Amino acid sequence: MRIIVLTKIINRKSGSRAPLEIAKGLRSAGNFVTIIADAARIEPEAVSDLRRAQVKVKFARLHGLGKVLEVFKLIRREKPDLISFHATPSYFLIALLTRIPIVLTYYGTQFDPFLEKIFPRHPSQSLLLINTMLNLAIRVIEFALLRASHRILAISRYTQSELKNLYGVTADYVYLGAPPTTFSRRYSERSLSPKPDNRKPITILSVSRLTPYKGFHTLIGIFNRLTKSQPRLRLTIAGSSPDPRYLRYLKRMQSSKVRLETDVSEMELKRLYRKADIYATLDRYPFFGMPLVEAAGFGVPAVALDACAAAEVVKHGKTGFLAKTPQEFHNYLKRLIENPKLRDVQGRRAKLFSRRFRWDTLAASYTPIFRKVLTQAQKKSWLQRIFFLTTLAAFLRLGFISKHPFWFDEAFSVWIAQLPLPALITRLALDTTPPFYYLLLKAWLSLSHEIRFIRVLSALFGILSVPVAAAVFRKLTSPRVAGFATLLVVLSPLLIYFSTETRMYELLVLEALLAVWLFLRYLQTRKMPYLAALSFIQLLSLLTHYYAFFWVLTVNLVWLLRRKTSRLSSSAWLSSQLVCLIVFLPWVVYALRNTHTPCWCVHPAIGIPVLFASFSVGGLGLTTLKDILTSAPLPIQATAVFAALLTSLIFLVQSLRAFVSRRQRWLFPMIWFWTPVLSASAVGFVFPIFSPRSLIFTAPFFYLGLSQGLAAYGRKASGWGKLLILLVFIAIVALQYFHPFFSTAPPAKANLIYDTVDPEVLDDALRQILLY
Repeated sequence: MRIIVLTKIINRKSGSRAPLEIAKGLRSAGNFVTIIADAARIEPEAVSDLRRAQVKVKFARLHGLGKVLEVFKLIRREKPDLISFHATPSYFLIALLTRIPIVLTYYGTQFDPFLEKIFPRHPSQSLLLINTMLNLAIRVIEFALLRASHRILAISRYTQSELKNLYGVTADYVYLGAPPTTFSRRYSERSLSPKPDNRKPITILSVSRLTPYKGFHTLIGIFNRLTKSQPRLRLTIAGSSPDPRYLRYLKRMQSSKVRLETDVSEMELKRLYRKADIYATLDRYPFFGMPLVEAAGFGVPAVALDACAAAEVVKHGKTGFLAKTPQEFHNYLKRLIENPKLRDVQGRRAKLFSRRFRWDTLAASYTPIFRKVLTQAQKKSWLQRIFFLTTLAAFLRLGFISKHPFWFDEAFSVWIAQLPLPALITRLALDTTPPFYYLLLKAWLSLSHEIRFIRVLSALFGILSVPVAAAVFRKLTSPRVAGFATLLVVLSPLLIYFSTETRMYELLVLEALLAVWLFLRYLQTRKMPYLAALSFIQLLSLLTHYYAFFWVLTVNLVWLLRRKTSRLSSSAWLSSQLVCLIVFLPWVVYALRNTHTPCWCVHPAIGIPVLFASFSVGGLGLTTLKDILTSAPLPIQATAVFAALLTSLIFLVQSLRAFVSRRQRWLFPMIWFWTPVLSASAVGFVFPIFSPRSLIFTAPFFYLGLSQGLAAYGRKASGWGKLLILLVFIAIVALQYFHPFFSTAPPAKANLIYDTVDPEVLDDALRQILLY
């Protein structure tokens, strides 16, 4: 995965360390990680540490709107799969605009910011009202961020429950980490059983950001009380990002035994932890309490306020104490001061307990969560894309319903469907198609005989083919290739036309795609219901058109190629195919007893080029390719020839590449296309049965091969190629919709019908044409 870790600062102090360690953990798990932060708030040593871990570091150097655009460009340039978010709401808005899945790490909601600003002033009623309004704003903004995220990760069980209680959001939690190995290795052998030394000072340490809610003023007050009976006590407060007003307030309370250090380096912080005897904090919002865990990593017992997640990192009475009130805090602190042995025992336990908060293991646990998020986001994005494409397909197919005349082939279908059932079966036995489509059309005609309504049946088959084609393509190739191939199915002039003609060809396309999807699901799951459904769809396709036999042949060929590698059951497969053929056999026997009308077929030497051209131009219905090349205006002819040559060339090159390389993602789509085409051609050289329009069910796999061929040329060339193909398809669809050449029946069509169709059938069909 390619992951962006978006944070405001790069700093290794306390909680600021979290996104840096997460980035390193994700990189060590094999992901490509880039961390983006504000250039004004970086620690050079932390940047060097990230780069040693092979994490890319990018900085936003501008301000205001320029920073928004810069961060947006930095994110888009990296082309990440998802964003791990650890920054402010303004950065979140930028991340949201990129439309890349966001995993938000929830660090807790801190209220009462206004009271923090006016501390130690006592708030009036008006100031309390302002504070309440700000709290509401904080909650609303946080709620918006949470709802806009694809996934939320809490940093503790407490923050997990807070998410549920405050915002109604369910989330997983992953703890933050203790000091990494490089942080405490030098002092890992520190003696936890020192000899009592009544002259040695007892050092209490407190580390965090210098702000009122951290309770340093209360801690100094308790410390001053304790020093009256314990003159050896020393208090060190190591703070970062100090609030100037609060810092001045603390200095006024400071005695000679209280040491205030601001913005200490990592090396200095190590030294402070090593020298500390007790760690103490009165933080009201320890949503995780990383300094508590850091202290435990150095074998320092802790006394903390029992708030938020403190109980998750300090085990009361074992690794330290948790106080509910300042008085309890005073008592527990005094107890540890007076009992060196207790400090020693709790320090040992704390060090052992801190091992469960190792950054290297906790950060690695983000990877499966991120992978799951990415899969869900891709699935959601894919479904949204397919919904859009299906809607576009419906718009195009329904929009074209009345754009060409109701002609002989359609009138023949309606005439057949209106016959009584025995006469319908008898007449079809004399024709070149089985009865299933006509039975469906007969039921459809019972609702209405209006021309546009009659054609809606084929349009429905064409619309349903789009999501099924997308599902098949997604199983055979990548989302990017599958998405473009589906778009070509939507824009296909050939498929749009036959979705508006009252014939069985779009039903045949739908059945072929369903058969492939069921076959692929059977390969994946080996479940018998899929095999039974596949056999049923194969039977329906054979009862829709005789050319479905070539599709059944293709399915069996692919099964033979995959049988050994997939360890498929031969008996189950052969039984399903045998049942399909046995059920179809009575119709074959019945149809063979009758003399059939001649097929409007061509020699394969002509039919195959016509088939290839039709995938981008159409021309297999009322208006043929011959009509386009002989009667159409020059711009239409030029566009049609260019489209046919371009798409055919790309597809043939991709076919050659697939068969030479034998890559499965390239090879199997080609097998689905070439097997029925070559099989029908081989038979067509012997018997005059080759019909390009009857091979329309291979069109989706032509578009899949075309999409794969474009993708093989690299991102830039592929992008331009896709744009050119789309422009050509859109131009042809627009010409077929707006130009009058495509909305009138060519005169030669009537002569062809009169020359080739049985006069009795022709008379009935012409009556149908006049009727409609």
